[in-house]
Amino acid sequence: LLTAKATLEGDTLPGAVATAAIRSLRAEDVHRQLEAVARYGMALPAALPRYGIVGFCWGGGTSFAHAVRSPEGLGAAVVYYGPSPDTPDLGRVKVPVLGLYAGDDQRINARVPATDSVMRRLGKPYDVHFFEGADFSTMVHEIGHVFRRNLLSDEDAAIAARWAGAEAGTWTVKAEEKFASGFERYLLTGKAPTKGLRK
Repeated sequence: LLTAKATLEGDTLPGAVATAAIRSLRAEDVHRQLEAVARYGMALPAALPRYGIVGFCWGGGTSFAHAVRSPEGLGAAVVYYGPSPDTPDLGRVKVPVLGLYAGDDQRINARVPATDSVMRRLGKPYDVHFFEGADFSTMVHEIGHVFRRNLLSDEDAAIAARWAGAEAGTWTVKAEEKFASGFERYLLTGKAPTKGLRK
């Protein structure tokens, strides 16, 4: 299951409006909704009674905050470029946390050493990786590659291939980079690169 803030952005709302809406969310409401989605997912016939959470940027901080709550069924949390919770709250973490951070972003990274120190002292699993030379946009760009390869429907993939210049479905480096850069711009501006990809 995938939940995302994408429905607030792009062709529906300008980025600044979406950001303001996200900042107005109450943490209690966000986590109540995440737990409801988790209960639904774990109740599906093919599901196990465990779930994980992955978040990027605001979602990364939310993912770590969800680990602080450690509701029933949560098995792990992954933080992509997200702020750490206040260190006094870390004692409540009951699941492993994987932290993936852009090496060149000190705004987020400044709190990681203190978080790591407290998590180690408490015996909490916190595996931290910094991607040297990477910044916020690097991670967004790379997610664009993953999105193209794994999440696009056949119809969307064909539209994207035509736009990026992937002739006969052959994705060259040039086409891959065009798509990832377009994906990055879409997340920044909320504007799809072609009308066919505006859904």
